[in-house]
Amino acid sequence: MQTKVEGQPSLRARDLRSEHLPLSLRPHAQRGISATRWARQHWKFENLDLSPYIVASAEIPNDKKLWQFAGFMAKSDFLFPNRNDDHTYRVLLNKIMEELLEKIERKFKLKNLSLGRIDKYTI
Repeated sequence: MQTKVEGQPSLRARDLRSEHLPLSLRPHAQRGISATRWARQHWKFENLDLSPYIVASAEIPNDKKLWQFAGFMAKSDFLFPNRNDDHTYRVLLNKIMEELLEKIERKFKLKNLSLGRIDKYTI
């Protein structure tokens, strides 16, 4: 991914580990990047396609033979912390968050669940 493309606004990319408090365990266990257009006036639905910024992509096969993990960091408890251990997960599961997503979908006439929902998971 590149952050500057001719004729496009700059892209702001952030490592989620540095953007979240240590109380948010998942971004620290599962690396993630957030990307948005830099200028607020570019935060429009028609600007959601970030494909001009993609330089290359790689597909990694999901094959057990390739993933020989062992130790604490490979355990599901570490990769998927429960709501009692992960503050952000607890906030995202809150009913207020779901109501906010529904309100935004209604306001902008989006299809129900188009913004997705945070779901409880079980292992």
